[in-house]
Amino acid sequence: MASLQNKKETCLVLMAAFLLHIGFFAYDVATGFAPFVRGDRSLSRLQALLAFDRAPVNDALSTLVANPVIPGEYFAQWVAYAFGGQAGIVIFQIALFLASVWALCRTVSVLFPWKSYTALVGLVYVALPQNVVFTHQFVTEAIVTPLLVFFAYFYVMYSKYGRTRQLLMCGLTLGLVIGVRPVFAIVPPTLVLLHLVYRRYLWRSAALTVAVICGLSILPMAGWVATYTAQTGKLGFTSGVANLGWNLRSKVWFVYTRNQLEKPAEIKAYSEYGDLYQDSDGISVGRFLQLAAEHPILFARPAIIDMLTLFRGNISKLIVDYFGISRDQGVKEWRDILSKEGVVGELGLLMRSKGTFLSVATEFLASVITALCIATTILFAIFCLARPKAISGEFGPISYGMILVQCAILFSVFASSQIVDQSQARLRHPAEAGLILLLVFLWRYRTARKPQPEIAHVKQLFAGAHQADR
Repeated sequence: MASLQNKKETCLVLMAAFLLHIGFFAYDVATGFAPFVRGDRSLSRLQALLAFDRAPVNDALSTLVANPVIPGEYFAQWVAYAFGGQAGIVIFQIALFLASVWALCRTVSVLFPWKSYTALVGLVYVALPQNVVFTHQFVTEAIVTPLLVFFAYFYVMYSKYGRTRQLLMCGLTLGLVIGVRPVFAIVPPTLVLLHLVYRRYLWRSAALTVAVICGLSILPMAGWVATYTAQTGKLGFTSGVANLGWNLRSKVWFVYTRNQLEKPAEIKAYSEYGDLYQDSDGISVGRFLQLAAEHPILFARPAIIDMLTLFRGNISKLIVDYFGISRDQGVKEWRDILSKEGVVGELGLLMRSKGTFLSVATEFLASVITALCIATTILFAIFCLARPKAISGEFGPISYGMILVQCAILFSVFASSQIVDQSQARLRHPAEAGLILLLVFLWRYRTARKPQPEIAHVKQLFAGAHQADR
C-alpha cells in the first residue's frame, strides 16, 4: 500500500515538474533562448562547443585540448546540440532533470518506506529557484546536480540489493560529476575516509564497496588528465583559467587591490580584473599561504564572505538572470559595491529603481529562509557525525551511509567556495537535494524520539499511582 502511494506521489511530482519546465521552455523559445547564455561562463561553453563542432575530425583531439573549457562542461550537450541546437540542449537538460526527480523520489521511498515524504521532497526539489533556472541555461549545474542525485540513488540501491550494475553506475555517475566539475574530486577521498571511520555503523562491506566506487569514479578524469598531459607536455586538465593556481592568484589580486596594498610580483602587471583572464597560469598553494600569512585578517574577510555566500537564497538567478529584471542596475556586482562603498553603497543599490528594490528585497527574504534551513542542516550533519550510534540505531545502516554521502557532498561544496576566486551561491546547488534529505532525516529523528500522546498519558498515570503508594 505504501509502495503504491509513493508511486502515485512520484507521478504527481513528475507531472508538476514537466508542466513547469514546458512553460519555461515556451518562454525560452519566445525570447530566442536569451536566458541560455546568461549563466556563469555559459557563453564560453557555447563557444567551446561550437569550436569542437566545426573542427575537422582529425583536429578533434587538439581542439578539445586547446579549448579553455574542459570537455566535460559541454560534451554531453554537444550531442543534443547536433540534433536540435540550443533547443536540443535545453530539452536534453529538462529530460535529465526529470530523470533526477524520479531518482530522488525513488530514493526517498526506499529510505522512508512507511512514511509518505515523496511528494513533499520532490516538490521542494522541483521548486528550488536554481533547479528551475539552471535547467534552461548552459551551466555545469544542469548536469552535475542530476548526476549527484543519480549517484546517491545508485548508492542506496546497491546498499539494499547489492547488484553489480548498481555499483558500476554509482562509480560512473560520480566519475562523470568529477569530469564536469573537477572540484568534486574532493568527494571520493572524503567519502572513503567517512566510511572507514564509521564502518561499524554501516552495512556489511560498506567501506570496501565505497573504496571500489570511488576508485572507479576517478578513472574518467584521470583519463582526460593523461590525454591532456600527453598532448601538451604539461600536467593539468585545462588550457583555460578554471584551475586552482589561477583562482588563488585572483584571490590575492582582489585582496591587494581592494585594500590598496603594494602588489607582489605575481599580480603587479594586472591593473584590471579582466587582465587576469589573459594568463591562465597562477600561483602555488605555498605562495598563496605565504601571502595570506602576511595579511591574515584581510584574507580572512573575503574567505568568510565566500562561505556565507552559500547561504544566499539566490532567487536572483530567476529574477535577474532569467527574466532580466534590473540586469543593468548593478545587482550582480554587489560584492564590489560592498567592498568599495560598504553598507551605505548596498543601500544605495537597493534604491536605484523599483526593479532593483524588488530583486534585492526578494533575495534578502529568500536568503533568510535559506540560511536558516542550511544552518539547521549543517548542525544536524555534525550531530550525525558526533552521535553515530544513535543515528544509525534510529535509521539503520543504509540510511546512515546515505547521510555520510550527503555530508561528503556538502563538505565538497563548502570547500569549493574557498577554492574559487569569488564564491557564488550557485556553488551550493549540487548539494541542494542532499540538504532536503538531511532535513527530512532531522524531522524523522525528532518525531521518532517524541513519546506518543497516549504513551505519555500512561506514563503520567503510573507516576501518579506511584506517588499515591508512597
